[in-house]
Amino acid sequence: MGAAIATQMEARTTRCLWCPDQRGPDTRRRAHAAGLREATLTEIAASDVVISLVPPTAAEETAHSMAEHGFSGIYVEANAIRPQRMEALAEPLNAGGATVVDACVIGPPPPSRTRTRLYLAGPHTACATVRGLFHDEHLDIGYLGEVGRASALKISHTVAQKATRLVSALATALASDYGVAEELTEIVRTWEHPAADPTRYPGVAARAWRWKGEFEDTATALNEAGLPPATLHALADLLTQWEKFKDAPDTGLADVLSALHGLDN
Repeated sequence: MGAAIATQMEARTTRCLWCPDQRGPDTRRRAHAAGLREATLTEIAASDVVISLVPPTAAEETAHSMAEHGFSGIYVEANAIRPQRMEALAEPLNAGGATVVDACVIGPPPPSRTRTRLYLAGPHTACATVRGLFHDEHLDIGYLGEVGRASALKISHTVAQKATRLVSALATALASDYGVAEELTEIVRTWEHPAADPTRYPGVAARAWRWKGEFEDTATALNEAGLPPATLHALADLLTQWEKFKDAPDTGLADVLSALHGLDN
């Protein structure tokens, strides 16, 4: 993703560097194809803007390295991490004089058939500077306000997109074991993603009391098929939070969403 995002920068005004330390041959190939120049951490720390797009597990290490090398420009934390991690890794950078911008990338690496979205959050002036680095041929850039909102959007998107896909894959695997995968695919082919219209959730909560036994039985079926049942067990437990909304479709959306916070971890 990092190399792809770099190709969307204004070439006339931006010189793009990258650090090859601990990166594999595929990453090196993509960086070379994008026209990025290899540089040391010391050279990168002297830049005006650093964009961190690394595996999420390396987010803290990357930020700390820049802080240790005295980086004092705009640091764009664009990895898929939760807001609390983003705020914690920003502390040493802020202490050293850097300005941290919270960011997230939604969509495929540009250019692609669908436009990629880059969301920025944090000090408006710093976000405007980052915005000015890019052309808008394949990239839509949005401003979300205070720090934490971009990383929150990213992890929420993870649940809505990636987690949903994994649960869907479980459904297809179970259907395949019983020879009904094609029928399942046909049924869901035209479904709209529930997150596209949250106003429907109160109606879902009003009916959800009926589903716990169904989920638990499905978990048993998954286990019998050699598939992991834990996700369905967890969803069955989650349904208990909506039992008080039984047959009450006029419940407010805020109440329905708030109730999900009460489940013991």
